[in-house]
Amino acid sequence: MVARRIRASGPRVLLAVAAAPAHDPALLCAPLGPGVRPRLCHVVRDEGGFGFSVTHGLPEHPGSFWLVLSPGGAAERAGVPPGARLLEVNGLSVEQLTHSQLRRRLRRSGAQVTLLVAAPEVEEQCRRLGVPLAAPLAEGWALPAGPRRLHLQEGPRGFGFLLREEKGVGGRLGQFLWEVDPGLPADQAGMRAGDRLLAVAGESVEGLGHAETVSRIRAQGSRVALTVVDPEADRFFRMVRLSPLLFLEGAETEDPPGEDAALPPAPRGSRQGSRRCSLYPGPGGGYGFRLSYQAGGPRLSIAQVTPGGAAARAGLQPGDEILEVNGRPVDGEQDVDRLHRLAEAEPPLCLRLGARSPRGWSEL
Repeated sequence: MVARRIRASGPRVLLAVAAAPAHDPALLCAPLGPGVRPRLCHVVRDEGGFGFSVTHGLPEHPGSFWLVLSPGGAAERAGVPPGARLLEVNGLSVEQLTHSQLRRRLRRSGAQVTLLVAAPEVEEQCRRLGVPLAAPLAEGWALPAGPRRLHLQEGPRGFGFLLREEKGVGGRLGQFLWEVDPGLPADQAGMRAGDRLLAVAGESVEGLGHAETVSRIRAQGSRVALTVVDPEADRFFRMVRLSPLLFLEGAETEDPPGEDAALPPAPRGSRQGSRRCSLYPGPGGGYGFRLSYQAGGPRLSIAQVTPGGAAARAGLQPGDEILEVNGRPVDGEQDVDRLHRLAEAEPPLCLRLGARSPRGWSEL
């Protein structure tokens, strides 16, 4: 079991070990809450460049770099905190680099760069707890792609997809989803041909053979939850050398099935129940959706979703009704203004969604 979990962790793994049995296991992996973890930030160059400059320590201490942000620049919009220490560029450590080598690495990144950074308070917290500033502990901000959770209810014609073992990004064997039948449960859940399967019912299947993966799926019965990643996201996480399963915060989740678990799948374009999702701003600083308000019907709903934006990656669709915002129920027209203000607040934006029909819209 331990070996399987290590294999499933991707190219990098973080282990907590005890030097002697007398050590308290509760102290080995002290939890780091939101805001006190390193950040993995994806920065897209704009007319002002990446929006940061680099300062460094003494020449005899290469690899000590800090970022000075341009107000309102690309790095600030991507979630880089003020005074952050730079730890990695595109998945590679800067610890042994000189300032000129770092500049060359940033130039070679082109129009986009992914940075692992730590704010001063994060460094202090990790030092106090004895926790390394390690990439597997990072929270993702404005990442260009991410994993998705799919919830399937088997229909009379099955789930409607084919699972096949083949080589993926980097030539590594994996389990891939193909031949997604239009209108069947897999298609309704958002499965795309070419998705790679990461987990079944929340348990990683990385490193498992085809037969064992199929057995895991069949063991779930008529309802199955799959975590998948598309080829674009697969390439990104391979570049930063991290498992996509570490960054599920923005992936769509559904409430646990209740009494309606035995019902047939909902018609295409609608959903039963409600679900929650957490959104982080995209490279341009927005969440990538427009709002609709209707006084006499569904109060607040999604009118339009920008393809490839933060909302699209989190699974939002036109017609989704907004039931709660950051834990507070939505109950009137004033919530439109409240959502606009929340768009400028500290991420994530946490929504509870239902399914409704859109009428009119306003931009967010």
